[in-house]
Amino acid sequence: GLWAPIPVIPNTDKTSYSGLEVQASFLPDLLGPDVKNGVFTNLFIGAWTFFSMELIQRTGWRFVSEREIISEDIYSQFCLYRAVKKVSVLKEPLYYYYESPGSLSHSCQPGRLQKINQFYSKCRETGYLYGYNGKVMERLSYQYLSLVIEYLKMIVTSNDSKANRRAMFQAAVHDPQLQKVLSELDFGKEKPARKLLLRLIQKKYLRLCCILVKAKARKDLYYV
Repeated sequence: GLWAPIPVIPNTDKTSYSGLEVQASFLPDLLGPDVKNGVFTNLFIGAWTFFSMELIQRTGWRFVSEREIISEDIYSQFCLYRAVKKVSVLKEPLYYYYESPGSLSHSCQPGRLQKINQFYSKCRETGYLYGYNGKVMERLSYQYLSLVIEYLKMIVTSNDSKANRRAMFQAAVHDPQLQKVLSELDFGKEKPARKLLLRLIQKKYLRLCCILVKAKARKDLYYV
């Protein structure tokens, strides 16, 4: 049978942000938690965000195609927030995500890590262009690392040969862009399991990294 879904409810001090607060306070938390200070607001950028038609028409905003950039929903909304003047937070679960266990079995797409790196570089380029503050730029790393971790999970659960999985996993852990981000990020108060995994990736302990990623992939099967 199916397991009961676990609701994730926003844990913000405020339910309304306006003016400069949107970029100064709300957008950073939307991109990722403050792992430096251990502050987790449970805000996530994704499909559960609603925007006014007035804002869309005024900005001429459109989603970027997934063929152009990976995680197009995150990137597209990241671009839009330069024009957002007011945000309201609903503190109740209205969106439930279901992932079929069978969907974790697949072949890894070639070049996916390069697409993740492109996403991160494009977001940083856009953030500097729009003059987003330092907190916004810092929190981008959380999204980037989450994409990398998901990629590692895809590798260990894929139908590719053991040799291919090992080669892809090693290439990802040793990736210069990933190692650079980890060296610059202070994740001292990150959640324990993720913190441990990031430390192991930083140290390039492939076997231990693989064990943790496999454990996380199995655990995620129960979140429906």
